[in-house]
Amino acid sequence: MIEVQHVTKQFDNITALNDVTFTIPGGSMFGLLGTNGAGKSTLLRVMAGILACDAGRILIDQEPCGEHPEGKEKFFYLPDDPYYFPNASMEVMTGFYRRQYTGMNSESVAYMAERLELDIRRPLRTFSKGMKRQAFLIMALCADTEYLLCDEVFDGLDPLVTEVMKDLFRKEMEERNLTVVVAA
Repeated sequence: MIEVQHVTKQFDNITALNDVTFTIPGGSMFGLLGTNGAGKSTLLRVMAGILACDAGRILIDQEPCGEHPEGKEKFFYLPDDPYYFPNASMEVMTGFYRRQYTGMNSESVAYMAERLELDIRRPLRTFSKGMKRQAFLIMALCADTEYLLCDEVFDGLDPLVTEVMKDLFRKEMEERNLTVVVAA
């Protein structure tokens, strides 16, 4: 369960989050909806421990978010424009993520990539925006975390691939009680 309790975040004189409170039960999909600049991405970054909140707190399974390194293995944060090493492939990035996420399953990455006709050895820089999004969604799902925090999760995907990805999300949610937080 994720508990967001009275979270406030400011950047200079701009209040990005103002006393935000809600609870996300385990095993559910939760959507953050709002216009550009509403604070969705900021909230995800605070939940991931990338930004500190100015007031309030976030608990993941009743533990303060970001204070314990072992707690970070519980969630995978997927930003709207994920970073990857120059010339890195899905195979290389999967190996990189395996150091943080001990449950990262390389075989599942390869299987899902094949299903979506992605070459895991091809440099990510040569992928289209939608192909990169698919690649990182696959790696996020295969990290075997309890929580998945996604910013603009289906941005750049065509309708057919969106449905395939939704099916993969549903399957993972059912099989391992995955909780997904999506900003749209």
